[in-house]
Amino acid sequence: MRYDLRREILGATISGTLILTACSQPGANAPNTAQPPTYSCQAQAATGEAYTHAQTPAEPFTVSIPKLPDWKPAATARTDNKLSVVKTIGISRSLTMLMSLDPTSTSQQATEQLKDLTKIVGPVKITRDETVEICGVRAARLIGTAGARQYDYLNLAYQVGGKYYPLQLRNQMSTSDVPLFSADVELMFQGFQISP
Repeated sequence: MRYDLRREILGATISGTLILTACSQPGANAPNTAQPPTYSCQAQAATGEAYTHAQTPAEPFTVSIPKLPDWKPAATARTDNKLSVVKTIGISRSLTMLMSLDPTSTSQQATEQLKDLTKIVGPVKITRDETVEICGVRAARLIGTAGARQYDYLNLAYQVGGKYYPLQLRNQMSTSDVPLFSADVELMFQGFQISP
């Protein structure tokens, strides 16, 4: 009987110690306040060159992305100050473009517009959804698929002069081409740079 009592006391002591140790650990039961991943906001860091969408009266900000090897301005980008680049390898093709919508009066309205813009190609199944920080602004980094296409998105509501500008950097490619282009796309998105 005495042996059983010692074992019970030892078990209770160990359990109590484990509970106290777990509860006294820094951050135990605390909400996760980790900062989101931060993108470089340095479009020229990768190669020393960048493609740029210049500031206009309607869009009072400048956006740049890294100019990577074999990425060329898309036909739509050759006029009207559009930021749109394409890379072709054989019959495989990947297109990255900046989409902008009319400014709104609140960040929430801009975010809702961006959610709708993300769905414009049809029902996109989102497979990656994370918050990132880019140039001091929180943005949504999304990857989704629709049919045989993969779509990468960087959605942000950029505030200038009391207005929020819904901006989306978007890439599209065939899902079979992801191994060919995904590293470049990630580098472009991480080098996204915006300034007033």
